[in-house]
Amino acid sequence: MSTLPKETPKLEWDRYLKVTTNRGIVEELRSFYEKNQPAKVDAAVNVKAIEQEQQTTVRACSVSTITSAVCLEDLSCA
Repeated sequence: MSTLPKETPKLEWDRYLKVTTNRGIVEELRSFYEKNQPAKVDAAVNVKAIEQEQQTTVRACSVSTITSAVCLEDLSCA
């Protein structure tokens, strides 16, 4: 997401209208293009979510390792 431009490229729709025999398709494409702009995304929110997920994963792995070590010492958990 960080490599996307802030705004979508501006297209010269009149240029396409001049060279086509089917003006309706150009208008349909223009309408679709203008209605379907990418949503504005705040990268900081995504980075924070990724960092939280990584911390959760590290804690889960640590707990799993500790539990495995305890089970190896105390075979009653097998």
